[in-house]
Amino acid sequence: MARPKKPREVDGVILPDNLLLDPRKRQNYWRYKKEDGSYKTFQAPIEIAVKKAEKANKIREIQRESKTLARTSFARFVQDYIPYRERLDKELANKHSWKNRKASLIQLAKHFADVPTPSIRLENLQKWWDTQSGYAQRSKRAEYNKFFNFLMAKDAVPRLKGNPFTISDVSVRLMAKPLPKKSKLRITIKDFWDIYRLAGEKGYLFIQLGMAICLLTTMRRGDLVNLRFDKSIVDGFLCRGISKSIEKDVNGNGEHLSWDLSIYTELRGVINKARELSLVNSRCPYILSYAHKKRYDSPIRNHRCQVLPDYLTRHFAEIRDLLPQFKDMPIGKRPGIHEVRALSGHLLTKEGYTPKQIQEVYAHTDVEMTEVYLAKHETEYKNIGLVLTSETMGRSF
Repeated sequence: MARPKKPREVDGVILPDNLLLDPRKRQNYWRYKKEDGSYKTFQAPIEIAVKKAEKANKIREIQRESKTLARTSFARFVQDYIPYRERLDKELANKHSWKNRKASLIQLAKHFADVPTPSIRLENLQKWWDTQSGYAQRSKRAEYNKFFNFLMAKDAVPRLKGNPFTISDVSVRLMAKPLPKKSKLRITIKDFWDIYRLAGEKGYLFIQLGMAICLLTTMRRGDLVNLRFDKSIVDGFLCRGISKSIEKDVNGNGEHLSWDLSIYTELRGVINKARELSLVNSRCPYILSYAHKKRYDSPIRNHRCQVLPDYLTRHFAEIRDLLPQFKDMPIGKRPGIHEVRALSGHLLTKEGYTPKQIQEVYAHTDVEMTEVYLAKHETEYKNIGLVLTSETMGRSF
């Protein structure tokens, strides 16, 4: 056992650690030994010198504890994990979904900022996990699964009996919410133009542009907001790799579609309007742009006038809900901007195109999914030939 330090005293006053006498033996001069080994010389009565040294020692202890916590914090591990993933997968940094996945990992670290990884328990994670929607859980689970494998390989979460984000029933895991049943009603062409008109009146030109491009191309929300003048307009063509198709493809290829703007004159006119709007909005490189009244900081925002997916959804719903035909409709049934995509397919069938042809522009892997989008736009009546006669019923009404 180490011998305890003998207290150092001056005139009956015990000196705290790191407070030393002046080597030149000047009266009321002191030296304080800093953590890096250097010294700070100062002049003060002994009582003041002791208080200053005790305060400096306390600050050092807090800083030392915070550094220890940082080494076991989720933020520290996320900081290490992101470049590690990018080194393993060279194409990952180019995928738009990786930006969203990185943002979700950063959000996780912020939520558990006060919980060091060795202290995390399944019940802590479940309580937080229950605040996520079923869709969010489904989209984030795969990356969280990889991240917690990373943590477990470093023995950073000893209180977990297994990876809480696994989909295997063999291990203890987090319970997930079921996805809500899709119950949104189809949007009619009249509803489309009502929303389009009102969006313009309210100054939300980016909603008009998004609706127009969606109707003309059937693009999803995520693809709409990522269209750029410098990358998506190539030699007179509007070009877009369909993100959902690319993410699902094993080799990362997926569907890449293009529209010849010399033929698609309506689409060319919409793009020209977007260029004019971009000049007003600080030359935003994104085709959908908006001068936000507030500053919105986000790890996936590259320009202050960029429109993010949730922003488009939220303001589309805001305009929609101002229209009288939607006010008495349950919120869960009101059509969103994704229903414009289904309306586009319905209008294409009216132009005489087959589901197989429309499947190509939807970038669906099978025609059955396309037929789901095309169904239920108009009530179709089947002619029933089963007749109950008065003889069978025994009488007439």
